[in-house]
Amino acid sequence: MKSYLQGIITGGVMVFAIMVFMGANKDGDIGRYLPIYINKSHKVVMMDSQTGDLYFPSKEGWRLDMKKNK
Repeated sequence: MKSYLQGIITGGVMVFAIMVFMGANKDGDIGRYLPIYINKSHKVVMMDSQTGDLYFPSKEGWRLDMKKNK
């Protein structure tokens, strides 16, 4: 019974630690880039939610294709 309770406490502490470390981000960029589905063929572009810029996939990685007029 003692080892069962010790396992529960250890698991709870581990979950708490994981949640704390996942939320610790100095940049604050969580949720900045949003996936947008264009059509039924599952074409996806990424939108920067702070600037409104659109990024399209290419062989080299994501490339800026449409910049929001400022």
